[in-house]
Amino acid sequence: GGHGAHPHVALFYLLIAILIGTVVLHLMILPMFHGLQQTVILFILGVIFSAMFEGLHVNDDVFGASHAMWMQIDPHLLLYTMLPALLTGDAITIDTSIARKVGRQCIYLA
Repeated sequence: GGHGAHPHVALFYLLIAILIGTVVLHLMILPMFHGLQQTVILFILGVIFSAMFEGLHVNDDVFGASHAMWMQIDPHLLLYTMLPALLTGDAITIDTSIARKVGRQCIYLA
């Protein structure tokens, strides 16, 4: 029979993505990268990696199989799993004095 990729292979791409994000975050501390935005750098790296994998058709190795699995994921599932963590991260860093000042306006607009 044919051998497909095991489900745990998807974790490889996730761990590499987290590692790359952490490295980019730490590089942002350096003065030469101070003016760049982290999201722009991560977007560009993502486009480069995806173009490389799609252009070279690298699906035979573990990383290629993991990349292919992540490209097949339901976007709503990704949104629903990541959104709570992103909202929590932003809520933790909110300036409460400003939130008190604009709280009524936010409730009115909502």
